[in-house]
Amino acid sequence: TVAGAVRQGLVKAGFAMEKREGFAGKRGMLAGRFAGKTPANESPTDKRAVVIGAGLAGSACAQRLTERGWAVEIIERHAVPAQAASGIPAGLVRPVFSLDWNTHSRFTSAAFLYASRHHAALAQAGGALIHGSGGVLQLARDDTHFGKLQRVLAQFALPPELVQLMETSQATELAGVPVAGPGCWFPEAAWMNPGSICRANLDAASARTRCLFQSDAATLSRGDREWEILDASGAVLATAPVVILANAVSAGRFSQAAELPLRPVRGQVSLLPEREGVKLRIAVCRDGYITPARDGVHCLGSSFNEGMLEESACVEDHAANLGRLELMLPGFGAGVMPENLDGRVAFRAMSFDRLPVLGQMPAEPGLFACLALGSRGMTWDALAAEIVASRIDGDPMPVERDLLAALDVGRFVAKREARGERKQG
Repeated sequence: TVAGAVRQGLVKAGFAMEKREGFAGKRGMLAGRFAGKTPANESPTDKRAVVIGAGLAGSACAQRLTERGWAVEIIERHAVPAQAASGIPAGLVRPVFSLDWNTHSRFTSAAFLYASRHHAALAQAGGALIHGSGGVLQLARDDTHFGKLQRVLAQFALPPELVQLMETSQATELAGVPVAGPGCWFPEAAWMNPGSICRANLDAASARTRCLFQSDAATLSRGDREWEILDASGAVLATAPVVILANAVSAGRFSQAAELPLRPVRGQVSLLPEREGVKLRIAVCRDGYITPARDGVHCLGSSFNEGMLEESACVEDHAANLGRLELMLPGFGAGVMPENLDGRVAFRAMSFDRLPVLGQMPAEPGLFACLALGSRGMTWDALAAEIVASRIDGDPMPVERDLLAALDVGRFVAKREARGERKQG
């Protein structure tokens, strides 16, 4: 735009404005640079941090901090990274849209675009990412849902590079196998192996990172200037002025995070042997998802069980996953018996509003959270880590203020205080 009212408003706000040649068919446009003064965000001088957890959240936090010149120690209770929820064979990286463009859609869409750039940068730096190409096909649940998808695309004028509507015949041709109905295709979305993302993050951060594997952090203690991370025997594992909790529901073992409303949600994926002569070209999702075969096996998932703590794969969930498969790709799993399937169980950490928990812990200087990535860890992790790293290093924040407030760990404190005020009233 070159509207005078816009120019005057920007000048009043402190921008130095100029008119430039336009783009996309427009003759002119305004360009401005902020010439006023803003409060300085000072970057800490002691750039040492400890990250607890070496899954998607922890490895991404380490990478984003080391990119800023921080020295990072990672404490991980397992012998290698990506062994808990980040250890499933494959999952999806894709955006989510809604007619009301709610907080979940806003963050997931922004996180998807950020993750795509982040993964491309990791690959360019030599990271061995395991992923599939061709995008992701989301099938509509029914005609009503397909109509809603059509309205979303029309209402927000979403570009075809991001999403395209697919009739059943088009979707079948795209997938390479018969599908149950129409839906949306996300050309830039992908299925990925989360462990490969973790390893690529750690490889990119390796020059400034020390990993303490098979080390179980049990207690956090704050001194005058630093945090001490101790194991169950009281031995000090590491010290630093900044600590990031990136260990999912295990963060609740620390007294400083015990009141966070996190809950474990059990998810089971099934490993479906590839059928000879049947080739699924791209990942497909509806209420569940299935990926193209890798090493002769499709990853099919996933169950969503709250309150169930069984760590071994169960036949009932294999059967439920096969039911989800039939609703996506009729006949694709014909003849497969659930009792013959292998699988993997993971426990996702979720908040009660199903949004991530990010930022500094209230009244705990230098203690930060990157938690509750739930079932969208591969889509959310990079932007979640960038938010936390920006906060720690004093950088401008990568998302708008109201969205940041909706994700901030302090939102739960505010809600508790609001409930207390209502009770007193």
